[in-house]
Amino acid sequence: MYRLRKGICNATVARQITKWIDIHVQFLLQIAQRLQFVPAFAGFTFHVPDTVMGLTFIAAGVSVPDAIASLLVVRDGRLTRECQRCRKVTK
Repeated sequence: MYRLRKGICNATVARQITKWIDIHVQFLLQIAQRLQFVPAFAGFTFHVPDTVMGLTFIAAGVSVPDAIASLLVVRDGRLTRECQRCRKVTK
């Protein structure tokens, strides 16, 4: 992972790695806080119940990765090959 250069000890490398891990964890926590705050604020503003907001968030979290995977399959051209195989089997 990290190559040690002359004059750098393992403790220095460990401190650098720990510093970067701390920065990334703080960044992820800020993103998570904003992902929680924005829908809560929108729901409060438009008087939408928490249950509806939660179900909407879950539905989007489930369907967005499926949509992205479908777009990648179509872009790679794998969909047309699979459709041709299905036509051969059904004939």
